[in-house]
Amino acid sequence: MEYTGSQYDGDYRNGRMEGKGTYNFPTETKYEGDMKDGMFHGKGTLFFPNGSKYEATWENGIAVQ
Repeated sequence: MEYTGSQYDGDYRNGRMEGKGTYNFPTETKYEGDMKDGMFHGKGTLFFPNGSKYEATWENGIAVQ
């Protein structure tokens, strides 16, 4: 899930993003929350440049709740 120009600050396991972290996209959108096997997984929030946010429970990179 790593995009060119993005930045991740958080936990790693076996070289993959896993645990708690912050993922910054080059579009200035930011994700803060749980990661598993390099994807959004667990509770996390997307923060958008316009000030809005999207809180969700994620499974394998897809918002499910």
